[in-house]
Amino acid sequence: MIYNVQIYSPTVQSGYFTRSIKAQGPYEAVEGVVDSWSGFPVVPNELFANTSLLEIVPIHNASGIRDKSQISSMENEVILGKEIIHENGLPNCKLVLLPNEKLLLFDGHHTMLAYVASGKKLLRDIPHLVISREKIAPVSSVDIASFFPKNSQKEVLADWSKYVVNWQNSPAKQLEERQTQTIGELAATLSDRDEAASK
Repeated sequence: MIYNVQIYSPTVQSGYFTRSIKAQGPYEAVEGVVDSWSGFPVVPNELFANTSLLEIVPIHNASGIRDKSQISSMENEVILGKEIIHENGLPNCKLVLLPNEKLLLFDGHHTMLAYVASGKKLLRDIPHLVISREKIAPVSSVDIASFFPKNSQKEVLADWSKYVVNWQNSPAKQLEERQTQTIGELAATLSDRDEAASK
């Protein structure tokens, strides 16, 4: 399969580092650009840059976000002007283009929530990576299913939008019914959980 990988850095405002790459799935596409992405041509476009962070679709419920201290630590770094990226230089926040043209965050939830908490509003404000099929087409249901447990592929392929994953649970309980539709809802749920815990 041919995937289009677009990498955005707020320090390069003119567009996305862009490359088409042959891979077996989104994860392999990410691995295929680790060592070379900074040399990709920068293609001027704003296809995703004006997307609201609050409208992005998460792949976790609040139950899958347990390390709030990590989010707070990252938030402090962002406030100090630092960017949260992986040690290999790629953005932590990795997304795919869905058939409904929304974006699904499949990696980097703590980072995304830290940026939201720090007041960032749009994707253009944060480093991010977006994977689509060739010619900026949406990824397939099989691509989306690759983000979920192997023992849950039947349910996910039938309707992935009903589910999220919680890797902290035992294998039999890693697939959960979706309770939050957006990053905005996820952030609000986590805030409510913290307030309840403090009482």
